Amino acid sequence: MKYTILKNVYIDKDEITEIKAIEHDTKTRFINFKFIGSNTVVDLRDCQVRVYAKNSRYIEIFNDLTVIDAKGGIAQLELTDKFLRPGITEYQLKIMPINGGQLSSNTMKIIVSEDLMQGNSIESSNEYKALENALKTLDQYDLRWQSGNIKTKDSVLFENVVLKAMEQLIYNGNKVYDSAHKPTPSDIGALPLTGGTIQGRVDVGLKDKYLTIGVGDYDAAIGNTKSGKWLQLKDDGRLCYSDKEIFTQDNFKNKLALPGYQMLPSGLVFQWGYVTNLSSKNLNTINLPIALQDNNYIAVATMANGDNTDPRIKTVYLRKDSFKIQAYADGLEASWLVVGHV
Repeated sequence: MKYTILKNVYIDKDEITEIKAIEHDTKTRFINFKFIGSNTVVDLRDCQVRVYAKNSRYIEIFNDLTVIDAKGGIAQLELTDKFLRPGITEYQLKIMPINGGQLSSNTMKIIVSEDLMQGNSIESSNEYKALENALKTLDQYDLRWQSGNIKTKDSVLFENVVLKAMEQLIYNGNKVYDSAHKPTPSDIGALPLTGGTIQGRVDVGLKDKYLTIGVGDYDAAIGNTKSGKWLQLKDDGRLCYSDKEIFTQDNFKNKLALPGYQMLPSGLVFQWGYVTNLSSKNLNTINLPIALQDNNYIAVATMANGDNTDPRIKTVYLRKDSFKIQAYADGLEASWLVVGHV
């Protein structure tokens, strides 16, 4: 059985609230207190409500109330045997927000009549259930904490929870992250943006996508610390092996035709061609596909039948972009080859 009465507690009014009860009526008598201030219900969300009392034998009582309707401002007090001693028990109710401070009621009274049946034993020690609960669970601190509510020299330990002085919440030994406390690279096993060392195998793959390893005015390199050799992609676009350029197709320009040419990365160029219907009366001009650095190059011409000893043709007047073939008979055909440098 549970017998409950409702009492309004007006925080701003100086009035004495009296309640009558009978000695030893434990586990049955409850009081629901509704807190009202300035004609408005006091919101008990994120609050604890406690009672401090002295009975007629001057035994102190410090217990918790149960908040049964936080938004409606209602908390319930169970009348224990310490409350129910014959005479007058004076008490105050205290509202304690989890972020600190307290709001107290006026002093109220419980008028306790004597129980005519005297078979119950009597205890004389003070009752501090609220303190006992606090020691067990550190006040059952509401974990819906706000930044700045708790600051200590080192840390505060709650049930499975550590709140560090810098306000980093730790639960069961693990950090709890939020927008103000983001994980560091070491927290999640990642490399910092400033760089670091990876030991072991790294697999990177993404179909039809590109992996960027070098950004901005820096070279990208893959190397081996034992050999000291590096494959480098320079920021100017050159591909190098330990600072020595690796030649690509762009370094081997060519035109495989007649006339044609083949250029080597060093700048050495082979040029060739074929000419028909040479004239013996005039010098025959041959324009080179690629102009050379100077006229210090080799130019040879042979008869179309491959006889390079035929005295009827020879090369003369070498220029950077052309040379001439002199023929001693009309209608001759010849192949020519030039080796030079750009």
